[in-house]
Amino acid sequence: MKQENKILSIFIKDISLNFEKLRLVNPKANTEIMKSIQEVGLLSPVVVGEIDKKYELIDGFKRFRACKQLNLEKIDARVLCLQKQTLKVLIISLNAEVRPIEALEEAMVIKSLKDEDNLMQIDIARLFRRDKSWVCRRLALIEKLSDKIINDIRLGILSFGIARELSRLPRVNQESAMKTIYNENLTCIESKKFIDEFLKSGEKNQAKLLKNPRLFIGDKSKKNNKIKKLNTTKSIIHDKLKIIDYNCSYLINQMAENNNFSTISKNDQKFIVSYFNNKVKGSFNLLDENFNELINKGNEAKMPERRVL
Repeated sequence: MKQENKILSIFIKDISLNFEKLRLVNPKANTEIMKSIQEVGLLSPVVVGEIDKKYELIDGFKRFRACKQLNLEKIDARVLCLQKQTLKVLIISLNAEVRPIEALEEAMVIKSLKDEDNLMQIDIARLFRRDKSWVCRRLALIEKLSDKIINDIRLGILSFGIARELSRLPRVNQESAMKTIYNENLTCIESKKFIDEFLKSGEKNQAKLLKNPRLFIGDKSKKNNKIKKLNTTKSIIHDKLKIIDYNCSYLINQMAENNNFSTISKNDQKFIVSYFNNKVKGSFNLLDENFNELINKGNEAKMPERRVL
């Protein structure tokens, strides 16, 4: 272990990310860390393992991604010369020093040690200094989940709480249930109720439940759910109109700068600018009017007749 605590400045391109699949992605935290590094620099080195004269990142994935996005050439790293299996265990133990670790995070590393390194459960337990039953419970947890769910957990799309609820379902039903949870934006508590209902329902009711879970879980009325969906749709369309508004303004400014208006009279130029502005503003007003009409009609709401600007 000669170089175990040696800190080196290493070229980012020389560090491999083979263990990245065993870590979770947190986009919000990535942004915050990148901002911090821009302002004060890298305060603590990342941790790498030296395997066959190559560097493998063990800890500091968010810091590493931030430095790479900032186009830095080198990064300070603490180098550990340990066996590959021990380095995988450090992925968990180093993080446990700064935050609570979820069972699914431990399970991802344990499954890798079992499947890729061909270790027996008793050997994995010894590496973690835990009982074999602890290893068994985590393997049972992750082996109940489909690969798609595990990937969504790793990418930070799916919460651990909802994943635990999904693990109660047969694997064949998990992805369709997950799609419903996403589409209906169910909370962890709502997901638990939804899965409770799914497990005690017959096949026919399960199909209905997947289409409209809120009819069964009873937390929100159909009317309120419609209004929530309408407001979400309205917000999306508002954002699209803002992009159109910006692009129209940008196009007009570019034409003016490049003298593309030189053959058009001043009055006609004013008319073109006014026309575009009025069209976009009219779209915003019509959108608000139509959506308010829908919301006021409640459950029996029908799309109003299409009106052309």
